[in-house]
Amino acid sequence: MTSPAPLANLSTPHLLTGIVSASALILAACGEPATPASNEVAPEAAPTLQEASPDSDELAAAPEAVAPELLSGWVRTPPGGRDVTAGYVTLRAGAEDDQLVGASSPIASRVELHTMEDDGEVMRMRQVEAIDLPAGETVALAPGGDHLMIFGVDTASLDGEVEVTLEFASGASSTVRLPLSAVAPEADAAPADPHAGMDHDAASEDAHHGGDYHEPAPEDDAGE
Repeated sequence: MTSPAPLANLSTPHLLTGIVSASALILAACGEPATPASNEVAPEAAPTLQEASPDSDELAAAPEAVAPELLSGWVRTPPGGRDVTAGYVTLRAGAEDDQLVGASSPIASRVELHTMEDDGEVMRMRQVEAIDLPAGETVALAPGGDHLMIFGVDTASLDGEVEVTLEFASGASSTVRLPLSAVAPEADAAPADPHAGMDHDAASEDAHHGGDYHEPAPEDDAGE
């Protein structure tokens, strides 16, 4: 019977040397930091549309609003030296709907938007926040209807014209000089009015404001 071959002596110097060498290689491979393939820098992200140009804010800005066209206008001469009167303008909006939302004048303490309404017995005035200006249409602010009510007029500074700044919902504004006149110029004459016997000028338009403007009572004239 053949005797089995003796097991290899695991403590032999040769075997230990091989194990140590293999372990050293494994540790070296695991312990060394990865070496970059090159010194290339990762590409930067492509700029966004906002970063593409230093002028991008200007490009993104909305186009400047254009004020409606002023076709005509005038301001009634304050009667009797009083400090309240009315102004009238005819406007035509552009391609977009707009609104007249305010007005001011350097010769007045304030300017308001007003309209006249028939309550069945008398024309009454009320303040409004805005006056619609449909795209492409002509809108007339005229006696007996929509108008500018001008308060605190510095009559000493009147020189035949009144500077008025009109403000619109679009953000646009327009500064114009309107002629003073005691009566409506022919181009701005009001259409036929069923209440022609009633006074729709500054006197009646101001009656709503609690005494800022009053025509003299008949008895006042009788005693003079």
